[in-house]
Amino acid sequence: MTNDKDDMPAPKTAMADGEEPKHRLIQAVLSGWTQNGTSELSARAIGAKAGASASAIYYHFGDAEHLYEAASRAALAQARSWCAAQEARIAALPLATGCGGTAIGPIMASLIDDLCGPDRALALAWRETHLLAARRADFAPLWAEWVALWRGFWLRLCRRLAIETAAPLCHAFFDGELCMHLMPWNRPGDRACLDEMTRGLAACISGAPLPPAPWRAMLKRQAIEATVVADRSEAMIGEIGRAAADLLAMGGIGAITHRAVAERAGLTLGTVSHRFKRADDLLRLAYNETYHILTGLSPNPAHPGTPTAPAGSVPARNRVGAIDELMLAVARGRAQPGLALALRYLRGRSSQFAIADATSLRGDALDLGAAIYSSMMMGALHHNVHRSEADAAAETQAAHDDMLARLARCGG
Repeated sequence: MTNDKDDMPAPKTAMADGEEPKHRLIQAVLSGWTQNGTSELSARAIGAKAGASASAIYYHFGDAEHLYEAASRAALAQARSWCAAQEARIAALPLATGCGGTAIGPIMASLIDDLCGPDRALALAWRETHLLAARRADFAPLWAEWVALWRGFWLRLCRRLAIETAAPLCHAFFDGELCMHLMPWNRPGDRACLDEMTRGLAACISGAPLPPAPWRAMLKRQAIEATVVADRSEAMIGEIGRAAADLLAMGGIGAITHRAVAERAGLTLGTVSHRFKRADDLLRLAYNETYHILTGLSPNPAHPGTPTAPAGSVPARNRVGAIDELMLAVARGRAQPGLALALRYLRGRSSQFAIADATSLRGDALDLGAAIYSSMMMGALHHNVHRSEADAAAETQAAHDDMLARLARCGG
């Protein structure tokens, strides 16, 4: 793999003359995904980056969607090579018999950190394919191939560690926690918290008590102190927030402009611009309102309230996808860095209620368990985005039940 985070590595084999322009266009998309989402890429910009005209996309691929598919398949081939390399490295370790429950923590942390660091472009291509599948049904078969790749990887790895029954949990946690680790806040703190999270995962697998997580507790306090929430009790703020959240769910971050929010809220552009001067302010407002709609909780982490069922006419699946897109925007440096602090360290607030009811976990152990649960459930939701709602609900419920049972054992 390459150490250049801005470009995917190019194959070293010679190509026929007709393949070279196609290869350059594919590489232009993969490079573009390190900085922008698909909705922000234009045919003109892709062509320029590839040293070609926009019409070359249609000549070689028929349309932009087929180019995106080809780019994702190129990344999928890279991911297969990445998996094979990691499996070979782990196979060379002199692991003691029965150590799988403890070994999985540092192995998981190392894999996530590498894929978010030296191989970041690959991770972003993977995540962008998930968003494509969430918004466009014709990308569902391709996303299913990505899911199958990682499922097989974790099954083989867990079998090697003699914890095969934990493979679905590891697969889902890896997916969700990687999304969090893609969003940098403070490198030493982020890495320390990743280690705490993966040690907690190992405890869930082995049934041991959850370990202390002082770094996570410290950064959660910082996130609470840094969170500024607009007063939703003011009618105008509520209208602007709902408009921004709807636009985020329906069109992604590119749809959130002051003019678009004003039009949807039935307000003047000057009113919205006066209350929220920067586009980042609207993004944060959209996230806070989306969180409230999905959970019923206040976006104020100091006084969250009590969870309720999702509200509003926009499907919950669309709103969850909107949060995924917002997280990728933060990961790419396209949104206010402070959002990374909130997204990474204030997660799990809604799940704490269910975990507290089903387990004896309390205090910092409850907080760590909720964060682990949050990453696992995020991954489970991602895996099922291309499936029918009934099939997705059944598998997600099974993941939920398994995780609560594991956390109950951790609590004694």
